[in-house]
Amino acid sequence: MIWKGIKLEFYRAFHNIWYVGALLAATAIALVQFLAMVMPKTVAIGSGDSIDYPHSVFNSSLMFCLGSFYDEIFYLSIILLATVPYAASYYMDVKEGYIKNISTRMDTTGYLMGKYLAVFVSAGSICAIPLILNTYLTAMVLPSLKPEIATAVFPVIKGSFAQELFYTYPYLYTLLYIVIDFIMAGLYGCLALVISRIVNNRYIVMFFPFVVYLVFRTVITYTPLEQLSPYYIMDPQQFGIIEEAPYIISGMAALFLITAAGFKIAGGKRNDIL
Repeated sequence: MIWKGIKLEFYRAFHNIWYVGALLAATAIALVQFLAMVMPKTVAIGSGDSIDYPHSVFNSSLMFCLGSFYDEIFYLSIILLATVPYAASYYMDVKEGYIKNISTRMDTTGYLMGKYLAVFVSAGSICAIPLILNTYLTAMVLPSLKPEIATAVFPVIKGSFAQELFYTYPYLYTLLYIVIDFIMAGLYGCLALVISRIVNNRYIVMFFPFVVYLVFRTVITYTPLEQLSPYYIMDPQQFGIIEEAPYIISGMAALFLITAAGFKIAGGKRNDIL
């Protein structure tokens, strides 16, 4: 019965026009960056125009185009794009009486677990899929030259989190950060499930994770704990942050505890009321 609830929620999450629209919007940013910043670099290959260091996947793709407009736009908007499609679904299920009907046909534990996992995976995939596509397209037209720290043309500096991995196995580093971004986007999406218990407005529920993301990013930048900024955690360029691992782990752990425990308690109480 638990599996039935999980399967149903995944079906609802991914057979959703809002999910398709958000994924297309995020993918559009990745494709525009590829066309505007990566493709022009293919002209310089073998022409002698690139005199500093040959262009590489690891200083040209969306994840590694140091300080670019597209990198800023992607990591600024991705939480909004990832959370809007399905994050408010629990609120709407309660408001429209769907949860009353579903509770008579299956275990509510399966429904709640399925809801949390579906929101998490759908939000995370909206973030991860465009990054994978952009990296793949970039690798098709530019060489995967191993980064050289002495060239100073790669975004990960000496002493940064997992810098040995980046300069030794850059694709593993890329995969690591795609996983980190997937988890962070998914957990921020699940924040909406928690706030669903507190407020009675669909739009507040939908935009709450994005507002938290923006406020947290802005305020914490001016404190000694700026490494906990979700923007810094998600961007693989790290912006010179040193020894980031404890902040990444603690940030994700805190979000998981808040969302999982909060939704379990809130969801259970709301169902009891129903």
